Amino acid sequence: MSDLLNYLQSIAATSEKLLEPENPNAARFTDAVLHTHAITDLIRDTQKEELIAAEFKSLPKDWSERLASENPADYVACIEELLDIYPMQGGREYLETLVEKYNLHMSGIENLENVLLEQKEQLQQLEKRQTDQVSARENILQRETSEIQRLEREIEKVKQLIQS
Repeated sequence: MSDLLNYLQSIAATSEKLLEPENPNAARFTDAVLHTHAITDLIRDTQKEELIAAEFKSLPKDWSERLASENPADYVACIEELLDIYPMQGGREYLETLVEKYNLHMSGIENLENVLLEQKEQLQQLEKRQTDQVSARENILQRETSEIQRLEREIEKVKQLIQS
């Protein structure tokens, strides 16, 4: 029975050692130096951010300038070069679809800008007509006012003649 207790205590001690790392501050690779592992345990997958950073560093230097440009043709050229480097199924077709949509929207914007210019011209013509009409009305009012004043003077003259 005492042997059984010794075995159970030994198993408990071993379990506790397995739960606690021998060197809690050891990182993955320093731990690899201290212990022998299979090489596949030490290999890790790269993170997406690391891949993107590495690939972006390998791109031509003028890319940052072209991407900073406001010209959409520069973006399209960059994407086409990326598709040459990293082929993607349906990538070119999708890019062509986006370019067609862009061109369609740009032609729509141009049409709307032309309509806007035409409407501005029409508005200016209407405003000019209104100012012409206002000045014509003012002329008519001035003539009528002067005619009223002339008639009032004549009435005064007639009144004076009648009274005398």
